[in-house]
Amino acid sequence: MKISKQVWIEDGIKWNKLRQRELSHKNRYRGFGYIVCTSPQEHLLFEIMETRFLNDYYQEATLLAICKSKKQAVMQVVQWVDAIYNVQTISYTQL
Repeated sequence: MKISKQVWIEDGIKWNKLRQRELSHKNRYRGFGYIVCTSPQEHLLFEIMETRFLNDYYQEATLLAICKSKKQAVMQVVQWVDAIYNVQTISYTQL
């Protein structure tokens, strides 16, 4: 999994260089949380999943956020969709 330059990490989530390397090279994350990433499928924009469901399918996806709750993950997706389509401050390729 690739990691975005604008990755958003919720307070209380364990995030350090070891976890970052483990996620980018081995495509796994130890710990509980929800991952928001770009979808490997062309017709979908974002995907929200639990960290335990990470597998090789998401190798080409880009990590955008790690959250404690699904509600916070949905709020992050709402903010990105708003920034991309309504406010037009960023583009999907910049993520």
